[in-house]
Amino acid sequence: MSKPRVNLRRLDSGSLKAAVEVTLETEVGPITLQGFKVIHEDGKGPWVSVPTREYVRDDSKHYQKLVDLSKPAARAIFGAILEAYAEQQAA
Repeated sequence: MSKPRVNLRRLDSGSLKAAVEVTLETEVGPITLQGFKVIHEDGKGPWVSVPTREYVRDDSKHYQKLVDLSKPAARAIFGAILEAYAEQQAA
């Protein structure tokens, strides 16, 4: 897999720091996944949340993952997202 292309849109909503879309080049053409998020809480390192869907059941919020990634794919995608986030922070 080639390095994922990352489009990071900065947000400043508490610990939610960025909305991210990732484009993967495949033999059948590019695939763009939307809905990744960078979370960065005070005193902790940033981390990536996969796209989710929120729903309410029994008066409480629940979240369902919309993307299931293999460990190698998650490492590549999360690494590319966190690299882009770090570059944006340094600028």
